[in-house]
Amino acid sequence: MFGFLQAPAAPCCGRTPDLWRGQFCGLATRMHHDFGSWSRFLINRDSTFLALAGFSDQEHPPRLSTCCNPLAKPKLIYDTGRHVEYAADITLCALGIKLRDDACDETWPRRLLAKIGERTLAPAVDKAVARLNTTGFPTATVAETILSQHEVEQSQPDAMGAANPTAQAYGTIFEQHPGANSLQWRNIGTSLGKLIYWDDAWRDWTSDLRRKRFNPLSHTPAPELREMMAHEFQDFQNQIEALPDIPQKATLLQVATQTGSQIPQVNETPEQAEKKRRRREKRESEGRKWHDWCDCCYCDCTSCSSNARCCGGSSGKADACFDCGPGDSGCIDCCPCDGCSCS
Repeated sequence: MFGFLQAPAAPCCGRTPDLWRGQFCGLATRMHHDFGSWSRFLINRDSTFLALAGFSDQEHPPRLSTCCNPLAKPKLIYDTGRHVEYAADITLCALGIKLRDDACDETWPRRLLAKIGERTLAPAVDKAVARLNTTGFPTATVAETILSQHEVEQSQPDAMGAANPTAQAYGTIFEQHPGANSLQWRNIGTSLGKLIYWDDAWRDWTSDLRRKRFNPLSHTPAPELREMMAHEFQDFQNQIEALPDIPQKATLLQVATQTGSQIPQVNETPEQAEKKRRRREKRESEGRKWHDWCDCCYCDCTSCSSNARCCGGSSGKADACFDCGPGDSGCIDCCPCDGCSCS
């Protein structure tokens, strides 16, 4: 639901940076405007990271909006500019490719649902494809690369070979991003594609065994895959650190830092990692309300100021800390150092 990447937290207070929240809400608003309100549910942190990649504070100034909560205090969002339009189009195209793939490879109930979904969403997907094609993006090539996943898994079943289609597709997507066109961004996308594929394999290991589905862990020992993930993540982080001093660099680094804590540990098996992840999600979900599940309003707080009401925690620790000040409708403001700037 949320994607592989984790929401960032500013080091001064643990609050979600305003730039990240603005991009998340801006992408949701853009998709709502272009494809309908239903498309908001497709937003995740990976697509927000893509939108953030091509952001320029001079070319795409923010505006004040309440995003998904009309009663909330208006905040800055970034919903204009080719960078956010590009991320919205890629998100829709990815859904179309996923439905096309499921219509061929899944069991019959899933195939039927995929075909219905593909036909229903065809106008929105066609609009996204047409808009990408006008920019010169190799839409057909990327789609063919992703759809070749099954064939590649049969011919190269090890983790490195099987991850190639996803890695190539993500590399092209990031390299072709408006404002982020460079080999360095291609390398960032390639590393991210490998990590996403391997993370899915790691999480799905138990269910794939039960359903007798392909999983590269059958051909690559778990300790070896853990080492590959750690090495690839280090490359991913190093590539971000090597970026020039762009406005979003600090936020991108915060995303990488938060995501690094989710990489499987050396002493974990896939089953242990999945159980730990489920326990963590269950623990984090306790005490949340519906509006906490949006990065527009939610962040992982480590401490709260004296005037904050803590939900789901104890001893000053909480998963959600809400400012009880006048006019606040629930969006998080848990910065213990009032007045600090979490960019």
